[in-house]
Amino acid sequence: MFFSSSALSECMNVEDAERLVSTYPHHPVIDLPKTKNLEEAYCSQQMYVEALAKKLGSEQGKIVGYKVSFTGKAGQEKFGIPHPAYGVLMQGMIENGQSDIKFDFGYRPMIEPDLMVRVKSENIMQATTLLDVAEGLESLHAFIEMPTIQFPLGKLFTSNDLISLNVGATKMILGEGVKIEATPEFVEKLALAQTEFVDDSGNVIQAAPLKNLMQHPFNAVLWLISELKRHNKALKAGDYISLGAVGRLFPVVNETKTYIYRIQGVSEKPMTSSVKIISV
Repeated sequence: MFFSSSALSECMNVEDAERLVSTYPHHPVIDLPKTKNLEEAYCSQQMYVEALAKKLGSEQGKIVGYKVSFTGKAGQEKFGIPHPAYGVLMQGMIENGQSDIKFDFGYRPMIEPDLMVRVKSENIMQATTLLDVAEGLESLHAFIEMPTIQFPLGKLFTSNDLISLNVGATKMILGEGVKIEATPEFVEKLALAQTEFVDDSGNVIQAAPLKNLMQHPFNAVLWLISELKRHNKALKAGDYISLGAVGRLFPVVNETKTYIYRIQGVSEKPMTSSVKIISV
């Protein structure tokens, strides 16, 4: 473990972690051990992730990357955290684009348009500029994250509570990727790209620029690199990184509906990802 002994005083123990993952992701968490600070929350997250990986098995529980959360000012202000935080991605969380998912895939299911990148080289850990980040990545994907909020309605919870539960990582709908070009022009394209999130009736749920992600999506990667170094961790070739929401997080409604997410301005054709929610 990379946490100091002083930070471990309120860290989740093995028994707590195993009890909590036994309800993942279908039941509310009502007795989460409290943490006093961010490092205790990350310590609890590590215990939780280890127990969850064991529950999911060697293939589905394989760690395949990280997700960056709280990238927007609104989320940071809502949960009282002045910076992003990270969680861990597992193989079993990732679905290919155009997937069908039942409404009851998790407790309090949510949906958000997001952005995913895949790491090309471990040398990305030396990146200090947006162009350095582009050189260390191989592909960019439109993707839809479907987290779960495992806290009962009306129950107050904090950013540390979310971090302890791996910031709600549950389902990711991954669209086909485009190759990342390590050029100033490609970096600029991302700064100017626009997104649209619609349903199958043509209703525009959200339209937002990619620069909502920390003024440039690659700033989320630079933040993650710095934070992983602080925790003696590193990205490796093949890792996925969820860069965060381009706008709002929406509750999923129990009705059969298809959601389509498009990113325009990066490639010749719009990048897309879609998911069909099946009512139960």
